[in-house]
This record gives sequence, C-alpha cells and structure tokens, in this order.
Amino acid sequence: MTRLVSPEQAPRSLDDALRVDRVLTESQIARHFAAAEEVKQYPQRVVHVSATKRGPEIRVRFYAHDDATLRLDAAALRHLALAAELRLELGVPPEEWQSAADVASLDKPDAMWIGGNAASNGIPVEIDVGTYSRERILHKLLRYQQHYGSQVWGTTSSSRMSMIHDLADSADIINYRLILLRFP
Repeated sequence: MTRLVSPEQAPRSLDDALRVDRVLTESQIARHFAAAEEVKQYPQRVVHVSATKRGPEIRVRFYAHDDATLRLDAAALRHLALAAELRLELGVPPEEWQSAADVASLDKPDAMWIGGNAASNGIPVEIDVGTYSRERILHKLLRYQQHYGSQVWGTTSSSRMSMIHDLADSADIINYRLILLRFP
C-alpha cells in the first residue's frame, strides 16, 4: 500500500475532512490545513485526554462538523482524531474513507479505506492507544487478514508499534502496515 498522493499535494478541504472524520484537533488543523479563519465556524470543545492509555493527560481542543459529535467522551474523540490523522498521513481522500472510530467493536475496524485496494472490499484500519489486549490485537490481525487480505494499524506509542509488529510476525500476518501517529 502506498500513499495515494503526498500530503503536500493532497487537496485540503476542512469541511470535507470534518464531514468524514467527524472531528479534528486544533493541532491537526494547523498541521494539515490552511484554515485559520474557516475553523471558527465549527463547534469546538476542550477536553483533557492522554495520547496513550497510561500517558499524561493533555489539554486538547477538538473541532467537529456537528455538536452531537462533541458530546462523545474524551476517549472517543481521541480515537476519531487518530483515525483522521491516519487518513491524512496516508493521503487518502475523504470520499475513500468511512470512519467508525467512536464505536468499539471486536470484529469491526475503526475505519475502512474504500478504494485503497481494488481487489478487495476495502482495507480495514485500526487504531490502538494501549487499550487492546494482546489477544484482542491478534484476533483483529487474523480476522482482517482472513476477510480483507490487507490492513493498516496506527498507534501513538513506539512500544505498542513493536508489540503489534511482533504479534503480526508471529502469526504470519502478511500485507499489513503500521504507522506511528502524532497526537494531538
């Protein structure tokens, strides 16, 4: 799997991003968009949340396309923002992305990259910040390989990245990609 376009070349519409990703942090908007004035029109909420399960809490300003999204708990907002960061890092256009990162599920991915692989029904995308057990990660790795053929994982911790890599290798998981994500 390769980046569709470089982040510098990717067209940037904050409205399109918020519509598909549902939430972005103030830092993400500064990193990925030239929208200093445009952002003022969107609802916002400041919460304290950590980048990892055991990390220190930091103050993060989230922007959303709608008020209802901002009523989600801090962990759900973080998960949505991390799924958005992964999409932006991959250079995936909003129309090729479906996010469900606010709904925890053993068998469903946090997002689907539709069109990322024409030979499949899409590529499952998973975010892990240290809350998944080794068994749950292995279950997801095996399930996604069986049903989709490829998968993308994002995490905010290099130690989690190493652990996921080791689990994937020990289970002979092929065609997966791990990405270390910035948060916020």
